[in-house]
Amino acid sequence: STLNSKNSYLLEYYCAMIGPRTFRSPRIYLDGIKYNCHCRSFGSREGGGGFSEQGEGNADTDDNNNDNNNNKNHPYPNATVHRTGALANGARQYLLLPPYKDLQHVKMDPKIRIASIFVHRNLVFGARVHSEAANELEYPISTVCTPLLEYAVRDAGSEGLQPQARSTLFGLCAWVVDCLDGRQQSHVLERLEKGEVIEGEEAEGNTASIQLEAVRAIATGTPRPGHSVVGIGTFRDGQAPWELLAREFCEKQLSDECILYKRAGAALIGIDYLAEKKEDYIKSAGGSMARFMFL
Repeated sequence: STLNSKNSYLLEYYCAMIGPRTFRSPRIYLDGIKYNCHCRSFGSREGGGGFSEQGEGNADTDDNNNDNNNNKNHPYPNATVHRTGALANGARQYLLLPPYKDLQHVKMDPKIRIASIFVHRNLVFGARVHSEAANELEYPISTVCTPLLEYAVRDAGSEGLQPQARSTLFGLCAWVVDCLDGRQQSHVLERLEKGEVIEGEEAEGNTASIQLEAVRAIATGTPRPGHSVVGIGTFRDGQAPWELLAREFCEKQLSDECILYKRAGAALIGIDYLAEKKEDYIKSAGGSMARFMFL
């Protein structure tokens, strides 16, 4: 089952059961279902409203007005949020599904998934829109995944730890290439081009030109002059400036997943360098991810 896979690159799915609806302010209710899963609907429904629970566990209580405000103008107002039990890696997954669908339906037809997000202990990660319909209409992660994030953050803070999030930085390499070629602007690259060394733990003995060559190699996937591969040495020499470039990428609102977390009140606290070493992610983001803290 795809529900038991680790967070990485989940398949693109077509949501055949529900298309984007007219935007409206949703009402939220909670209903216990099988497999230790909670289901929350974000659409108004006859006899709905309020915040109640049936089945397993104790009743949750919340301010329905706050939930309405937090999920206002969601493009899938009738969709439901489901939480899995612990997966093989210990994480739990929140899924946005069409109404009247649950995890049992996902096992039979994973294409019904609209979006998802993961929680492991106090860490939220892996926000993803699966629905091709939503992607074709350019509904971003920062909009579609909002209700998932709301409950994922509550889950992440349930044991008293401060909730954090780790965001992908897809497109970071392409943006750096655009900056190197003059199509975009980066203050970090301007400093390197002026001969300023970016200080860092791995920067000792480096010159600005060495760092700039390393950054170009990471962004393009092309080895530096005199090198046959983009290897460990290149990533070491480029670490200090690449981490600042990743921060700049986040601050310029160029990562939609970063936008999702920042809109929810999270603050950028660091860059996890080479956090993901899969080849396609190295090509897209140099392996780096952004770390956030929910304040």
